[in-house]
Amino acid sequence: MIANRVQNGERRFRKKAKKNKRPSEKEIRAIKLKTQVAAVSRRFDDTENPDRHRVLDFRNGLRVFLVSNRSKTSSAATLDVRVGSSADPEDIPGMAHLCEHLLFEGSEKYPMDSGLRNFVKRSGGEMNACTYDHCTNFDLEVPPKFLKGALDRLMHNLISPLFGEHSIAREIEVVDSEFRNYEKDDDRRITRICRVLSRPGHDFRKFAEGNRQTLLEMPMSKGLRIRDEVVKFFKKHYSSNVMSLCLLGPQSLDELEALVLSLPFLEIPNRYVTPKDVEEPHYGPEETGYRVDVVPVKNERYLAVKFAVQHSVSTLENIPICRWLKYQGEGSLERELKQRGWSYYLRASKLGDTWGEIDVEIGLTQEGLDHVEDIVQLLFVYIGMLKRTGPRRAPPRRQSSELGETSMYQTVPSLVREIRNQATKRDSLETTSIKSVLDQLTPRNMIYFVVAKENSELENLEREQYYGIEYRKTKLDAASLKRFERALRRESELFYLPEKDGESSPAKSVLKTRKKRENEKPQILKSDQVKRVWYLRSRRAERPFTEMSAYLTLPRVASDAKSQVMAQLFTRCFEHQTREEFYDVKTAGFEASVEPHCRGLKLTFSDFDDRISQTVGAYMRRVISFEPEKKAFDVVLDALKHELINVDVEQPYDQGDYLLDYVLTEGGWPNWRLLEALERVTFENLVEFVPTLWSALHLELFVHGTLAEDEVLRLCGQILPENDSPERPLSSDELAPLRKLKIPIGVSYFYEHTQAIHSNNCVVFCLQVEPGARNCSLLQFLGDMISVPLFDTLRTKEQLGYVVWISLGKSKLTDCNDLRLTVQGPHEPDFVESRIEAFLESFKSTLVEMSESDFDEYKEPFRRKTEKVKCKNYRQEIESKRFSFDDSQLQVAECLQIQREDLLDFYERTIVAGAERRKVSIWVRSVSGHKGPRAEGSSGTVEIENLERFKDACEAYPEEEHPAQRPKAPGTVYFAPPESPSAASPHSILMSRKDRFCEGGRERRGGYGVVESGGAALRFGQGLRRRSRAAEARGEGMLQIASRGYRLGGLLSPMCVVPPQQVTLTLKLWEDGFSIDDGPLRRFDAPENVEFVAEVRRGCIPKELQLSHKGSRLDVRMMCMTRRFADPKRRVSFVEEGDTHKRPKIAAFFGKGHLLGGPSGGDAPKPKKPKMRILSGQSVLICLPSGRRAATEFGPSETVADLRSYMLKIDPMLKNQPFRLINAATRREIPIGESSLSSERLFKTLVIVRLDPK
Repeated sequence: MIANRVQNGERRFRKKAKKNKRPSEKEIRAIKLKTQVAAVSRRFDDTENPDRHRVLDFRNGLRVFLVSNRSKTSSAATLDVRVGSSADPEDIPGMAHLCEHLLFEGSEKYPMDSGLRNFVKRSGGEMNACTYDHCTNFDLEVPPKFLKGALDRLMHNLISPLFGEHSIAREIEVVDSEFRNYEKDDDRRITRICRVLSRPGHDFRKFAEGNRQTLLEMPMSKGLRIRDEVVKFFKKHYSSNVMSLCLLGPQSLDELEALVLSLPFLEIPNRYVTPKDVEEPHYGPEETGYRVDVVPVKNERYLAVKFAVQHSVSTLENIPICRWLKYQGEGSLERELKQRGWSYYLRASKLGDTWGEIDVEIGLTQEGLDHVEDIVQLLFVYIGMLKRTGPRRAPPRRQSSELGETSMYQTVPSLVREIRNQATKRDSLETTSIKSVLDQLTPRNMIYFVVAKENSELENLEREQYYGIEYRKTKLDAASLKRFERALRRESELFYLPEKDGESSPAKSVLKTRKKRENEKPQILKSDQVKRVWYLRSRRAERPFTEMSAYLTLPRVASDAKSQVMAQLFTRCFEHQTREEFYDVKTAGFEASVEPHCRGLKLTFSDFDDRISQTVGAYMRRVISFEPEKKAFDVVLDALKHELINVDVEQPYDQGDYLLDYVLTEGGWPNWRLLEALERVTFENLVEFVPTLWSALHLELFVHGTLAEDEVLRLCGQILPENDSPERPLSSDELAPLRKLKIPIGVSYFYEHTQAIHSNNCVVFCLQVEPGARNCSLLQFLGDMISVPLFDTLRTKEQLGYVVWISLGKSKLTDCNDLRLTVQGPHEPDFVESRIEAFLESFKSTLVEMSESDFDEYKEPFRRKTEKVKCKNYRQEIESKRFSFDDSQLQVAECLQIQREDLLDFYERTIVAGAERRKVSIWVRSVSGHKGPRAEGSSGTVEIENLERFKDACEAYPEEEHPAQRPKAPGTVYFAPPESPSAASPHSILMSRKDRFCEGGRERRGGYGVVESGGAALRFGQGLRRRSRAAEARGEGMLQIASRGYRLGGLLSPMCVVPPQQVTLTLKLWEDGFSIDDGPLRRFDAPENVEFVAEVRRGCIPKELQLSHKGSRLDVRMMCMTRRFADPKRRVSFVEEGDTHKRPKIAAFFGKGHLLGGPSGGDAPKPKKPKMRILSGQSVLICLPSGRRAATEFGPSETVADLRSYMLKIDPMLKNQPFRLINAATRREIPIGESSLSSERLFKTLVIVRLDPK
């Protein structure tokens, strides 16, 4: 039939050709569409969801699944090909993996530059591919209008791939780099050992990853031409009859079908490949019954017991054996092991693709490592109980979070594999299947692995060929096997399943409709000094549910590193001791967790509406009244110690990101400080620490779901009852959001960290920009624009490494952005950094030459990508206390206004090397890897020798305000933005309990504070005085800011002399306005004062004052007056004319002055003209710990000891504690002795005095 239609179409073409009439494009499309329709052999819809699911079977054997979901904003596709690493030729391991890589390298119709990878990236989408044992998946997600173009490129990659010699050589290096990248990954290493010990000749035994040795050197030694072998493999295994395609998107089924029929799916050749039959189990009688001791890379201990079963995973998915093996309630194996102190977790899973495997993994304590055989024996006692109990209903699956929705990019691949295996599904309670699998869980069908660092001391260790894994294989003796078999038959009162299965609460069938429009963003229901309650009603929920996030700010947690680790120990002990207590309600749908937060604790809950109040209340009461036990403390202390040690074993790019986040974020402690603190923690310390947690706190609660507002408030009362208020509320400083630190401008900094595990080096190249919606939009827009050429240049062309990516380092707890370029590979870090710099410089010419039309093509993908994530940031914004829910809309609005000239100016200022760029790099260097080429000259870069000192020297960005998102609660007055002074009272324009000044005097720490009526100026002044006293206690001095002056030199900025002329003004803040010195009253809400007030609120000296005193050193002191303004001319006496009551004359009140633009605010010192001496040839400039600078002359023969004596004279406080002298030019410590100042080269140099910690 199809052949006839094609022939008829050809006849019409020939007929028209004879008449010299070319057929119209419309006729050509119509004929092609008829041909494609005829190509579908079977078409059917889902009987239950006919509008959502459809299947098309093509004549060439290709099966297409269509899924319509109107709620989606993008389209996704997965092509599943039933060929994987099990089909690798014996003499070329890794061939399937290499072929997967090469199918992204373009086709005859779409060469590499216009190929699939570049098309998807430029459209704002994502793509990936993965090779499994028996299948290969190609996944992509794009905006709907780009789906056709992406599928057309994917189809032509299968119809006419290029397989060029150059591409093959390049991708072999990429595969080898991928192998080296994960060479020290313990999960992959253990999997490799499992393959090595499997049945000889079985496909499972093959080296699936491949590397340069197996893909190039071995074939060449045998005289094989690798391109010929790739083409042979492709033609042998890639056939349309073993392919399945799944499409999911917001389009209707008819639209998706029309799109599919318009593409050349019929052109994919059908080679009538027969998929490989399921083989016998990969572990036979000769391979089981062994104990294998393995030496891991990380510091960890666990026991892995594996059973090979004759069922595929698609069958095992519906058999609840694993869920009963990892049962955690009363009568469970995990509970018994935990009580004996042998284990701290137990997992069970189903592995394999075509062949089946059931794994049980048990985390071991040090004592548990000595009782491995006892643990295996208890496992078989528990399995015997399951056999005797018989089939049981599986615990219900939990409902997924609406805000944490899984992306289609992750969902579609699993969906297509599920549909592909639908024919093998069985009923979840099919007794024969459960009994058949349980009968295979026997000691003689078992092989167990003991993974521990202690195994390195064992004798007769073997080494695996590719990964170099050390292991020892030991056959279990007859006595051990009989012991385990007796355990399988033995009954024990220790283990039993619950009498009643956990069942989900019945959901209401229909949700009540609300008349008023639902809020699209969280709203405040209640706010006071102790708590703030946010609520967002779900608009898409099909059944009633509620999820909550509670952020407890606890100053005790953030006080020092020891408190931070004790908070982690507290949460882990709680989880360890109460796991079985809440297991039943958790399996029935309730989810709850508690984990440490940088400023306290974070708790999350979700459940069905009708019982969440009861379950949350019980959980919170348990948290607050919790008392840790000694046995649990010992277990979690050991686990946490290993976790902290393993930070230095993680991938180099993970280590680089961790170090960079530490450097750029305010507060926090590095990993080595936490490890030091952990060594000092005792059980007694933790017991004393727990009660102090609740003495001072603040709760930020976010509720999302289908509850009514009054139910939400009642739920809040369960978490923090009114009668259980803390001893004190938190101050504004304790509630202040975290900020990012400012990288010094104009210098390229780098920090080098060495690691001895991985052979690859890594560079995390960070460029920081000022906060704000405009800069954020420019940075994200630029990141999307350069991601494809960056990957193509550094990875594809220059082969710098397998890991090449670009990311935005916007922290979830801060509001500043940076652009991060990460490259991991074998080359030296300085060489890699030079190539990154060269790429950035070359891309500048690309921007210059880019046409306006090409530039505008990037805007639509950026808009879609930005809008897609807006609903997922609510928790993050509330957790960070920024409340900027409109960030994505603001960024989209800014994006639409970006012009090419704007981006080019931004690029020249902040991206390419220059005077305004803020840049720091983390180099993670391998001490074991081979040395590659180095850069020729590294001038212009400064090495950071001590991260903590560098961090201390950096200033912090102010917290940016988002006026539209300030919390609004009934009965509270909030300050308004400067642009709309009429929106609040006059005082609220200028005064806020969160208006406070930061180090340097130029920034304001933002926040959304409540302003009460009356006394605003006085409270504001008191807040400044408190911060001033705190600054003095830390040894910080006041910094007087000149309107046109510059800061004196230090480690991070050049020295410049400030002109000595000084003018002092007094800004008086009255209840009804402000005045300058004794000038007239100026109202807060007057239009002409709006800009002046806004600059004061930001902590800046107003431009009006700077211009009127141009060229002078200007000190502005702020005085908080406690009454209304009175005319200075009438301020001689308070006795008015006609007043018969004789009152004493009172001098005018002037209050206490505060220096505007000081480091923290505080009482202003008496005006003194600065004594600044111009440096001569024999002068030394000294910077004291208080910030004071002094310059004096010394003779050529005077020594460092004389310099120290002089410092003790000018600053007597130095006599009471030790200090060090630092040469600012070399950043080296100056030895205090009899060496001369000239020999130490200290003349004309800044010497910094650093106090040593006590």
